[in-house]
Amino acid sequence: MVYTPHSPVKPEKLVNQYVGLIDRQLVVPNLFNRQGIDQFKGSEGEAVTVKVPGRLPARRYAFRNDRSAPIKLDVYKERKITTTFGDLIYSGSPITDEQKDFDGVSTTSLLPVQSQAISAELEQICIEKLTDESIYEVKIGGFRGNGKRGLLEARTVFNKLRAPAGDRYMLVGSEFELELLLDEKLGLGTATGWAQGDLPTAFQGASIGSRYGITFVRSDEIGAEDAYLLTGNAFNLLTGAPSIPDGIGAGNGATTNYNGLALRWMKDYDFMYRHDRSTVDTYVGTSHTTDVFLRFDTEILPGDTTHKGEVVGTEDHFVRGIKLTLDGRSAGPAANSAFALDTGVSESVLWNNTASPATVATDPTP
Repeated sequence: MVYTPHSPVKPEKLVNQYVGLIDRQLVVPNLFNRQGIDQFKGSEGEAVTVKVPGRLPARRYAFRNDRSAPIKLDVYKERKITTTFGDLIYSGSPITDEQKDFDGVSTTSLLPVQSQAISAELEQICIEKLTDESIYEVKIGGFRGNGKRGLLEARTVFNKLRAPAGDRYMLVGSEFELELLLDEKLGLGTATGWAQGDLPTAFQGASIGSRYGITFVRSDEIGAEDAYLLTGNAFNLLTGAPSIPDGIGAGNGATTNYNGLALRWMKDYDFMYRHDRSTVDTYVGTSHTTDVFLRFDTEILPGDTTHKGEVVGTEDHFVRGIKLTLDGRSAGPAANSAFALDTGVSESVLWNNTASPATVATDPTP
């Protein structure tokens, strides 16, 4: 008799398959900058700090000045964005001896079900962060009946905020999506401007097209009449795989980092109740990215009595995301606020900042 060696699936491959299943189901988390963090282990506290490069201004020194004043030296200071890990999210399930022997239930067969559970929770955590009203400093309303005009206004504001081009997404609720699709001037859903194969699988089913450098993605989990214009790095999703306990035998546990998602998988046997237990879990934390701005101020440079100096702003601003609504008025910071002084964007310059939706002029563009 010829012996045929067994081909067991290594736990690392099992976990990678599991994470792959999760990744294909995510929609909103795919709009987040995702990082699987392992270096948090052994650190003090539960926060992870990401270093952000600082900014330095350029200054001028008058040609052939009398050298009565020195050049000005600016202190370089890096910034930090802190993400705090929240709850441990997990999916655990028992597999009885009878299920294993007679029903064909195994750890592998549970992966699609467990991945769906983890995906749903990750989606909800990211939605809770993305829809937090306190984050957004600029809100634009009045899109109903003015889809193209409103979209161009939002794009103009995003340009003023210096949001990176080529990495812009608009997450739209169901009613907002319908308004855009019915607007013949936009023609969404007819010509996309990008290859579906370049997008994550879940994105391909949720995307409705691209216009003016913005990719539109539908989500049924946000407000039906809301939308969010975002850059791809406006929000951060950090996951951390817990350590494998010493009591877990070899081959019954593994951790992995797949496409920015870190997970732990474990399997053990409960002798008292006669069943295996399969568990997948991860620590999760979210944050949003803020920026400082360079602007010209009233400071006079040494040796130059006319030129105004370039200075680094002293406050952080969230400029990588704007909230949009079908109805209602636009809202933003006051004209004398640090945000307005740094970016040039205030409530007074926003479209539909005083009129009610009923009095907003319909877009006349043919």
